[in-house]
Amino acid sequence: MKKELKFGFDIGETSLGWSVLDSQTNEIVALGVRAWDKSEDRKGRGLNEIRTEKSNVRKTLRRRKHRKDRVKNLLVKENIITKEELIYIENNPGVNIFELRYKAINENISNTEIARLCIYFSGHRGFKSSDSKGNSDSGVIKAALNENKKLMQENNYKTFGEMLYIDEKFKHRKRNSNGDYIVSVDRELINEEIDFILSKQNVNIEFIRKYKDILNSQRSFASGDDILNRVGYCTFEKDKKRCAKATLSFQKFKVMQDLTKVKLVDDKLDIRYLTKEEKNILFQEIFNNKKDKSLTYKDARKLLNIDKNILFANIENANKKETSEISNISDYITLKKIFKKLSYNINDLSDEIIDNIATILTLYKEDEIIINKLNDLNLDNELIEELKELNFTKFGRLSLEAIRKINIGLYEGMNYNEACEYVGYNFKNENLKENKTELLPGFDKNKIINKSVYKTCVEFRKVLNALIKKYGSPARIHLESTRELGKSDEQKHKMKLKNDNNNKLNKVIIEELKELRGCDSEPSPKMLLKYKLYKEQNAICMYSGKPIDLINMLYDENYAQVDHILPKSRSFDNTYDNKVLVLTKENQDKRNMTPYEYMKENDIVWHQFEQRVLYSNLSKRKKQNLLDKTFSEKEKGFLDRNLHYTSWAIREISNHLKQNLLFEGNYKKNVYEINGYITSQVRGLLGIYKDRDKDDLHHAVDAVIVALCDDKMVKAYSNYWLSRENRLKNKFEKPYDNFEYILEDKLKNVIVSRPEVKKNNGKMFEDTLYGYGGRTENGEEIITYKTNVKDIKFNKDGDFNMFNKESNIDTYNKIKNNYLQNKNTVPVIGDNGLEIKKITQYECVKGGNIKIIKNKNGGYSARTGGEIKRVDIYSKDGKYYCVPVYFCDKGTPKQYIEAGKPKLTWNSVDDTYKFEFSLYKGSVIKIESKNDTNIVYYRTIDSATGSSICHELNSKENKIRKGIKTLKSIKKIKIDVLGNIID
Repeated sequence: MKKELKFGFDIGETSLGWSVLDSQTNEIVALGVRAWDKSEDRKGRGLNEIRTEKSNVRKTLRRRKHRKDRVKNLLVKENIITKEELIYIENNPGVNIFELRYKAINENISNTEIARLCIYFSGHRGFKSSDSKGNSDSGVIKAALNENKKLMQENNYKTFGEMLYIDEKFKHRKRNSNGDYIVSVDRELINEEIDFILSKQNVNIEFIRKYKDILNSQRSFASGDDILNRVGYCTFEKDKKRCAKATLSFQKFKVMQDLTKVKLVDDKLDIRYLTKEEKNILFQEIFNNKKDKSLTYKDARKLLNIDKNILFANIENANKKETSEISNISDYITLKKIFKKLSYNINDLSDEIIDNIATILTLYKEDEIIINKLNDLNLDNELIEELKELNFTKFGRLSLEAIRKINIGLYEGMNYNEACEYVGYNFKNENLKENKTELLPGFDKNKIINKSVYKTCVEFRKVLNALIKKYGSPARIHLESTRELGKSDEQKHKMKLKNDNNNKLNKVIIEELKELRGCDSEPSPKMLLKYKLYKEQNAICMYSGKPIDLINMLYDENYAQVDHILPKSRSFDNTYDNKVLVLTKENQDKRNMTPYEYMKENDIVWHQFEQRVLYSNLSKRKKQNLLDKTFSEKEKGFLDRNLHYTSWAIREISNHLKQNLLFEGNYKKNVYEINGYITSQVRGLLGIYKDRDKDDLHHAVDAVIVALCDDKMVKAYSNYWLSRENRLKNKFEKPYDNFEYILEDKLKNVIVSRPEVKKNNGKMFEDTLYGYGGRTENGEEIITYKTNVKDIKFNKDGDFNMFNKESNIDTYNKIKNNYLQNKNTVPVIGDNGLEIKKITQYECVKGGNIKIIKNKNGGYSARTGGEIKRVDIYSKDGKYYCVPVYFCDKGTPKQYIEAGKPKLTWNSVDDTYKFEFSLYKGSVIKIESKNDTNIVYYRTIDSATGSSICHELNSKENKIRKGIKTLKSIKKIKIDVLGNIID
């Protein structure tokens, strides 16, 4: 009889643990790990973010050059200067432009000097805030702008250029540098300076108009089709693009959903939702209130005449003022204010027209196009002039066509799911068997915007389809994901900040406990938790209200205990918000009941408990848990939520599986999303502990645990905690005898699979532009760079690397002596009385590529080589030779690495050498040296030494360096998606 299988997946940002188990016996059939590199650079920045940033820089530079070229053409065309004079200006740039700006406002200057200023301003036209275009500008820049404006006004400077030239503030600094924006200037001030100068020099008005048109022309980085091409397609109307969030239809759609989520809780903790009539009252107020502001919970209480004893369950803190918004419609309010400002009534326009306005302002960024598009809607010119300054940026997940249909159901008081079904959208079409296939089809790239999540989905599909081909279709698939998957950088930063703050608090508490106990030993995690709860509860037992004696708590383990408010056997909730510190007798008497079930027979006791909870400083969620009267009614839903809650990234994968994959058997449910908290608890109870730092195999273990988490395992987990709550000592029921040892044995044969990365494009040269110091006698290239004196690395004798040391020996000695005497803690003063802040250092480059660039001033700059695309391996006379191929190389290079020698002196392979194979990042090689034989993943090569940099099969962190030339043998092999070695 064919085994019925279930697959388990532990899904992370850069890893995928997988397992195949027998559905009936939980026998481990197979397990493994697929891993890949994170899409970020060495500093942790996303590659997508870097690409976008560099693309924007290239566009900025290209547009600046285009603007300068247009200005130069205009100067010649309008007979300000001749072509010959323009060539002279370009070849002789050495003019003090700041002195010239000052001179131009006080006396007549030549046409050549006027041209110099016009060309200069076309590349230095000042900062234009993009706040009106929906972006956030640096507060540092804004502060500098305001400060400089104030300085100009206080001293009555005629122009910004005059202030820059003569004010003491700018005596030593006339340019911004190193994140300091002291010389920032508003574009408006530059325009005023240009008007002043050109008028003073009697330049004709027509030239000034044309020049300023060029100067102030500005294009957006993306507009129209550029943006639309990046917008995904609607979930329901597959051929329609998603709509802009600023459209009125979407804003109404959002408001109706937000109103549906509003919950009211009375003093008996009974919860109800808003009625259709109540939602309609609030909806009308939100869109028609005269104050043009979002509706708060306080406003809703007044409008609906809600009793003060009834609370809004949606507010973060029960004691907090009800000033938070029920629904944010800031985009609509922004539009409405513009209409009101010009004495127009936005309600005179149809929803469709307002939708069109919002869509135009979201898609298009260029004034001319926006004006033309808005003109097509027959809007007045004064209204168009105001509207074109707005810019909306966000898109939803549905099209306007779909939202308008769904809104019909929402207006009738339905929730989102009901409204979808009401208008004929089936968002749960996973049971349509005719749409499904044995192998999982690809994910829609347009639907999954997050690149990290999409990469995970692609790797998941590869592994799943490989498993199906080898073992057959599964009956069930269990999924678990890391909390970080799908989170934005901002969300990850907030999570990290929260964890860091919690760690800091724990350190403080640990020190307090050490002092209280009079010893230096670390307190146990249980004692740490007890003390945190003790402080949070102000030394009071939450159930009885009796004081908790600190000394007894510290030294008598059985005096006070941590209790799960909602029994763990019934809620599976082990979070901090479900824990309180109570006297042991209270904990034993409560057993596996909720606080209400424990106290409900005594009204006086319950009332005292209620007051104690309500007037405490506990979190909102902990208060809700403590005062919950209806847990037994919603127990199953609560359990399901804690068991199956997971990220939207997993839901994307889950929905794709449900809608597209054929499963074995006739189960009602084939895909389970498992909460990571449950798997970690089960792993601990099974006695399986993981060492994250050792290798990547713990992902495979996690995948086995995920697959185990079915109804039977949940029942075993629940029974275990029930026995604990009833003071029994039943052991946790394992899947079968010796399970952990069998798992450990299976794990010994697992090899982590990683993709071989064959990129067609990459970084040709590094971004840093160095000075070029020439070439040493043995062929090494010398690159130079500026270094802050405080950042110099000295040796024990105080010596350091300095370019042209001989010609600057006095400076060198001053810095050296300062280090020896003061450890470089005080400024170094030069012969001119000024502080020496920077020096020029150098580096000799042996391997790699160097790009030499001739500068306009006759000097040279250099860029070092970028990424290595691959390494070609050749052999001859029992030795191996490595030829690095860079992305910047033209044709196929032949020079092989010679350790310790400059690249210029490397020899080349010829027809007498045998080509073996090419190595890419992620290639698998079997290397045999004099002492050992290893199979490793190749990462890169050190072009200075010829050593390959590899890592162990199961751990990227365990690096291995091997010189290739003297190896006994090197062979390229393959590891497939499931971790099988293929020679």
